[in-house]
Amino acid sequence: GGSVLARRTLLSPDARHLYALNASASGGIAVYERDRTTGSLGFVEELVEGPGDLSAFTAPLEAIVTPDGAFVVVAAVGALYVFQRDAADGALTFVERETGGYGGLPITSTALTQSIDGAHVYAGTHSGRIFLYSRDATTGTLTYVGSMDDFASPARHFDQIRALGVSPDGAFVYASSSEEDAITVFDRNPNTGELVWLGDAALTTDPGSLAFSPDGMRLFAGGLQSGGAARMVVYARDAATGAITGIGSTLVAAITLGFIRWKGARE
Repeated sequence: GGSVLARRTLLSPDARHLYALNASASGGIAVYERDRTTGSLGFVEELVEGPGDLSAFTAPLEAIVTPDGAFVVVAAVGALYVFQRDAADGALTFVERETGGYGGLPITSTALTQSIDGAHVYAGTHSGRIFLYSRDATTGTLTYVGSMDDFASPARHFDQIRALGVSPDGAFVYASSSEEDAITVFDRNPNTGELVWLGDAALTTDPGSLAFSPDGMRLFAGGLQSGGAARMVVYARDAATGAITGIGSTLVAAITLGFIRWKGARE
């Protein structure tokens, strides 16, 4: 047991556990212990739809582990699920199912990210909205604050949000849209988490994953070209304004940018 068709994988901050979102029809979130020396994995458990708290836990699409490693937030159909993480074996315990969204309606998030301190969670949807939640660091519970319509000025809509990313300094949020073939830049209020639209940058066809260099001076975006070839686009990032400028691209074998080893000079 323990073999899954992974849609998405993520490591705990201590690199001791790996979490995999199962892309199969009955899939949930699988937990693995990880040997930090060899990288080998040992299956712990898989949480799937079932009676009680997980009765509607279907099709997990995205997930994050909080910076302190204490909680895992999973975006599934109609809701965000919060689980408490056992630091010893990585096992997950249900905390809440957060369904609050625009107009109180349930949301299905296709993109998920958090502020550097874990105080705010952002959820992007296929229909083109970004939802903001505040997070209680002690209990892990989420509270709906508002959507992009509420705090972006001017309000902007873009369909099919594929990825969200918060800059390492916490000052800006970036969203990739496969409908608009663009990355949108938002200024972020570090206290409230609210966003203000700043502008868009053109990208290759069908943009997807986003990742930053450790110093925040580069933004990497994965996308698909016509014909299905994967390409990674590299942007220089202005730390003061958040603006990004394309400086190059390369064909790659895959478009998921979960981990990047940065070898460039830090400017």
